Amino acid sequence: MKITAFYPQIISKDAYSAIKLFEALGFEQIPDNNGSGTFSFYAIRMKDCNGFSVDVIEAERMPGDRDCTAIRMNTDDFDATYQYLIGKGFRETGDFILNTPPCGKYVFLISPTGLLIDLCHI
Repeated sequence: MKITAFYPQIISKDAYSAIKLFEALGFEQIPDNNGSGTFSFYAIRMKDCNGFSVDVIEAERMPGDRDCTAIRMNTDDFDATYQYLIGKGFRETGDFILNTPPCGKYVFLISPTGLLIDLCHI
């Protein structure tokens, strides 16, 4: 099991406003580096001149009426990573339905302390 990417995400019902906020802070939309072309509007990777990046994701359904933050963790072996995290006390949450095209496997997991992880294999 190898982590291939690890970075923050903003999950919002209004991705457009979050994107505009990060653009005002000097971030630019960048092409997807996962080989699937450019992200759709609803899943935007943004990067600033210092190399910091964040994904802005639009969700159709999420808990409450507020934006959430998560850590996206891409892995080369989804099943092994999933089993490892479950063994450490993480649990699945079905609270999110994303407005993104299907791309590989993903699941949202919550750590025992409440940290939200978006586990992905693309």
